[in-house]
Amino acid sequence: MRHANLFEKHAAGAESNIAIGVSRLGHKAALITKLGFDQLSAFVLSTLKAEGVETKWIKRVEGKSCGVFVV
Repeated sequence: MRHANLFEKHAAGAESNIAIGVSRLGHKAALITKLGFDQLSAFVLSTLKAEGVETKWIKRVEGKSCGVFVV
């Protein structure tokens, strides 16, 4: 990481990727999961909404945070 000049954040994960892909193909897609109230959880939620994924079954959980991985 010390040689990296740029970092980008992207919402990812198998379930999210499938839901977004289905939505992009013009089908209805929804995700049932839990997210916290941290900034990364808010980013994931807004990404799903922007991609047309139904998010009404995503439960927000106080005191929990979204995981991060670096590729």
